[in-house]
Amino acid sequence: MNTAPAQPRRVQALDVTRGIAVFGMIYMNFKISVLQDYVEGYSFLSSQEGRFGALFIFLAGMGISLMNRKAAADPELLGGNRRKLAKRALYLLVLGMLFSLYWQADIFHFYAFYILISIPLICLSGRTLFRLAFFPPLVFLLLFLLGNWEAGWNWETVQYTDFYSLPGFFRNLFFNGFHPVFPWISFLFLGMSMGKADLTNKRLQIRHGVVSAIILVAAEGISALTAGSLENFEWAILLSTRAMPPMPLFVISAGAQNILILSLVLFFTGKTASGSRIMKSLSETGKMVMTHYVVHLLLGLLPLLLLQKYVQISGGFVLFYSLGYFILTIRLTAVWRKRFAHGPFEMLMRKISG
Repeated sequence: MNTAPAQPRRVQALDVTRGIAVFGMIYMNFKISVLQDYVEGYSFLSSQEGRFGALFIFLAGMGISLMNRKAAADPELLGGNRRKLAKRALYLLVLGMLFSLYWQADIFHFYAFYILISIPLICLSGRTLFRLAFFPPLVFLLLFLLGNWEAGWNWETVQYTDFYSLPGFFRNLFFNGFHPVFPWISFLFLGMSMGKADLTNKRLQIRHGVVSAIILVAAEGISALTAGSLENFEWAILLSTRAMPPMPLFVISAGAQNILILSLVLFFTGKTASGSRIMKSLSETGKMVMTHYVVHLLLGLLPLLLLQKYVQISGGFVLFYSLGYFILTIRLTAVWRKRFAHGPFEMLMRKISG
């Protein structure tokens, strides 16, 4: 039986935010997979492609910092946590490479390298980590200008042709995959920075929320205005907030959106009783995000793909189906959590990492 003690409010807020992101992940993956709907130009939906993956990485970074809050003053604890993270990274790498045989847009193996890179940076200050988050987008921009971002891609099938070769794997991993280290690791650094802040401070929550909202609106405004005014297509790409290719303005916009969502959740979890049904349901769902990631692509997506062979599926139907699947996910999570403290994939990771 699950007899875990009640969570601190800041930790519950992370799980609630993960729960919200689970729905976004479900909807966007179903929408893109079934409709092949890579929206051209600027729209709210097109701007959300990749954002929920960024949110998960951001929250993972926060989790790493929260896990190591007491470790800086305890060398033995710090060493143990670093070994634990290294084992989790190895688990995610193996799981991700196996899952990529079915879903080439897998994020697990990218997570593995994000975590490995974060291990020596655990004790850095929040301010240093925040500054470090500006470095990967600049590296990506330099690689984009000097290299060939489309190398390895077959855009007709949206498949990476040499993913399982050594040069193709590392090109995909660091430069032009779905979630390449440059610049996606910025979201982990940003999350690690936020994890070192006093998340219970109401004034800080409001300040983070207001500043991030201003940055988000400014970034999206610049992208939307320039998308239609720049005659040179290459320059328009450089100012894009789309996830592919992930230009610096995308990282700024998605990073600001991550902080805004978290600030809102922190604020409302403070206003709402932590035991409220909605908060509890989202929190419980967020604790099993790894399992939900695998299951929604194996069991949730397949009925849609089969149905698509016989009828024409609309965007409205995908949204309705995603909502229904998410409600089912919440109900099944509640049933599972009555007997087990963690999801099956989370349980296996904890067993391997100790």
